Amino acid sequence: MILQGLSLLAAVLVGGFLQIAFVFLPVVLGVCILWLVATGTAGISWAWIGFVWYVVGSFLDGLRAHRGEFGSTRLNPEHPHRRYDRLVLLYAGTVPIIMGLWLVGSPARWAIWGAIYFSLSAAVDTVLRDWFDRIPRGILRWMQKRVRNPQMEAEVGICLDCIHVQPAIPSRPGRRIRCLLSATDPGFPEYPPTPVHDCDGFVQPAEHS
Repeated sequence: MILQGLSLLAAVLVGGFLQIAFVFLPVVLGVCILWLVATGTAGISWAWIGFVWYVVGSFLDGLRAHRGEFGSTRLNPEHPHRRYDRLVLLYAGTVPIIMGLWLVGSPARWAIWGAIYFSLSAAVDTVLRDWFDRIPRGILRWMQKRVRNPQMEAEVGICLDCIHVQPAIPSRPGRRIRCLLSATDPGFPEYPPTPVHDCDGFVQPAEHS
């Protein structure tokens, strides 16, 4: 359970924005190397190998997402960022189950939790995907309403409502957003100077709902 949680955390960290990925991937892999140095061959296990494989795969998916291979996060349910959102929600929802099983004292508690978690993890990428996707989208809309104000609209411009936009990391005055269209079309700057008042690539989410 703990390793699964760490795997998800590492995937979110190294599979997010490119700048974050390049910071956290060496940290995560460095900790894994220190673990092997401290434990020797006794530290090698299928769980550990799976952890490293998952982290590296998340990093590669993050690079591909940065290059635009998955398209817009809002339009592509297969986008790795949306998949991480679903798995984190699932993990947070099933952790209370293992706590209840622990109190019951069942010797099969780990197997029960594992069966529930991994069965649902397959379902959230298939039959339950649309239902799970509504949760992070609802949270995002709630957060956008809280941070949206006249000052933010004046600083960013129309990009605030475009499906092709991510926050710039790091953000600074005049560079608030990253345009995803830049990955496939050199006519769009990756970090357009803000505020943006007119853009040929501007698309509102409502046009694809």
